[in-house]
Amino acid sequence: MSTLKRTILFGTVSGLMWSIVPLTVSELWSSVGQTVSVLVAGSVTGVCVSLIICQPLCRINSKVVHLGFYSLPLGGFLFGVIVSFTQLGAKLLTGASYRYLEHGFHPFLTGAQWALCSVFSAFGFVLVPLAVGTTYLLRNIVCRNRSTIGSSQ
Repeated sequence: MSTLKRTILFGTVSGLMWSIVPLTVSELWSSVGQTVSVLVAGSVTGVCVSLIICQPLCRINSKVVHLGFYSLPLGGFLFGVIVSFTQLGAKLLTGASYRYLEHGFHPFLTGAQWALCSVFSAFGFVLVPLAVGTTYLLRNIVCRNRSTIGSSQ
């Protein structure tokens, strides 16, 4: 399997797993529409973050902890933006109301809130080590025996 395919697969799976955080913290399990929008946004966010940090992660082995730490607010911000757009699209299609649109459409504010709360809250004590661990997994799965993101190894 190519490195790009491994990165996308890893990002999708880890993004779906990380979706449990906003589903639990924001209590979004009650509505199927909310749950689906968060799962979609989580998987897209996982792919985006994996693709963004893959190149530097595979080039600089000793900076895994740093990249893991920085991937958390990056993922939080991207998740907030993507879930806002996902829920806006779902609202336009179904007419249902969604949590992140209750006070208007503010994707960058939502992203900033998720980024800050992921690190600078009580949740950070759990989420930071999980982000670093996820980054170690990404390095072990994607970066072994590869030279470029488009390689076929």
